[in-house]
Amino acid sequence: MVKVCVLILHVKPFVITHTVAGGPLAMIKLTRLDGEAFILNAELIRYVDHRGDTFVTLNSGERIVVRESLDEVVDRSLAYQQQKHFLPPPPRPTAVAVSSPATQFNTHSPAN
Repeated sequence: MVKVCVLILHVKPFVITHTVAGGPLAMIKLTRLDGEAFILNAELIRYVDHRGDTFVTLNSGERIVVRESLDEVVDRSLAYQQQKHFLPPPPRPTAVAVSSPATQFNTHSPAN
């Protein structure tokens, strides 16, 4: 019998969670073009597009230009949704350690 250990490391960067009276409130951290960091409620995002710069359009119609790439904004929004719905993270490369069957689970006792 071979014992296999799988280690999955997953970090949700840039997702900030606070607890309020109505439950958890998760938001994403973004950066304006001038370098100022801000926190955005990901529920307010209508769409994100890229035209040289990355534009985040909110449900209100307001547009915010951010330093992050379109893919970074999408990744952070997806991480927020996964956290919100307790979805498992997407599979990532894993480290696998395999030990010898001779050193594990030896149930034979020496004969006397």
